[in-house]
Amino acid sequence: MTAVVLPGTAELMVMAMREPEEGPRPATPAAVAAWLAHKAVRVLPAASRDRYHDEFGSELYELAAAGASRWVQLRYVTRLLDQAWVLRAELREAATRQVRS
Repeated sequence: MTAVVLPGTAELMVMAMREPEEGPRPATPAAVAAWLAHKAVRVLPAASRDRYHDEFGSELYELAAAGASRWVQLRYVTRLLDQAWVLRAELREAATRQVRS
């Protein structure tokens, strides 16, 4: 199975590090960002949900640890939601190929 890299993830990490801090750094991701990431995972095939739940969650924690604002986290999750359907199609295609082999 090939890994899908969402475009712009590295750029968001760099942007998160450059934004000015407003108060203490959050220890956890914004609640709405975590909730939306969970919704993005629900689109994926059941066999892949645990993996991507962990991946998306860890990326949100990394953004939060880097001092990303709630808005940067929401931009990241918006990109996840946008690409979730593409990832779903690729995961299904990979599973179909694996079954045929």
